[in-house]
Amino acid sequence: MKTLFKAILLAIFIVLAIALYFIKWGPRAIKGKENAEKILLIENGMSMREVFEIMGLPIEKMGNTNGDSTYYYQTPFAAASNISVSFDYTGRVVHVQPLE
Repeated sequence: MKTLFKAILLAIFIVLAIALYFIKWGPRAIKGKENAEKILLIENGMSMREVFEIMGLPIEKMGNTNGDSTYYYQTPFAAASNISVSFDYTGRVVHVQPLE
């Protein structure tokens, strides 16, 4: 009985350690935290080049027929909103969505 209890506790510990890694210390978690800080440096009117120098490449890009586009960046684990930058057809920032 004690052996079973120890095995269950060990399994719970391992699952919690793995979950904590992905939530707090994993590469995606670290990148999400960095993006949440860097997005605050982006201002309307900046060029795509300036944004990419600060933020790096996005994880997703969506565009429309008008030539406008929105770039999405990695968020921290379980974030309730997106981190994104929207550009007009000239390639200038028109909207910044920081983490809320």
